[in-house]
Amino acid sequence: MVKRALLGIALLLTVIVAGLALHVALATGDTVFSWKRPGNLGVKDGKLADVFVWIKDGLPENGNYPRRSDEVMLDQRGCIYHPLTLALQVDQKLTIKNSDPTLHNVHAYQAGATFSNQAQPPSARPLTKKLPAAATVLQFKCDVHPWMQVYLGVVDHPYFRVTGPDGTFRLADVPAGDYVVGAWHERFGTREARVTLAAGETKDLAFSFGGTGAGGN
Repeated sequence: MVKRALLGIALLLTVIVAGLALHVALATGDTVFSWKRPGNLGVKDGKLADVFVWIKDGLPENGNYPRRSDEVMLDQRGCIYHPLTLALQVDQKLTIKNSDPTLHNVHAYQAGATFSNQAQPPSARPLTKKLPAAATVLQFKCDVHPWMQVYLGVVDHPYFRVTGPDGTFRLADVPAGDYVVGAWHERFGTREARVTLAAGETKDLAFSFGGTGAGGN
């Protein structure tokens, strides 16, 4: 049996403002905001939150991967989605609730095309969504409150995470092999890195995000 390896990821951020390269950092204890709140990024000590990271290439197709059975919760609270970026495995349960005293609608897009649109009045029962298989990145929006949007990464294996406020996370139990790891942020788009893991090995990767950010897959 091949012993599985661990993969540690750290996200670093460089933002270009008015043609100058600035390293963005917030002091420990400061509140971390989403970039969707005008003028703010989810950055702390130069690390970027809300980045979807996954093994993009190198895993066997139609592999017999462990299935994640935990429920993923998306809340609409204060007319903001919580959390702002999610990641799920295909067939993993997604539950959406409305904690606000106002109407929302969950308008779901894949590659710019609507695949679901459902109203959710105040105090309505939570919605359960079935997501398209291996869609990589989906977008949910609220047409009632157009600033509300959330992005969801969907893959067919369990080797993915979303970076937390400290900009880091860990992919555990990754089989030995050669991989392309993707890191996607809604404002800065996708970065990739290649990594080779031997049995029992742990490696760190750092992705640098810079520029004004155009987004995209």
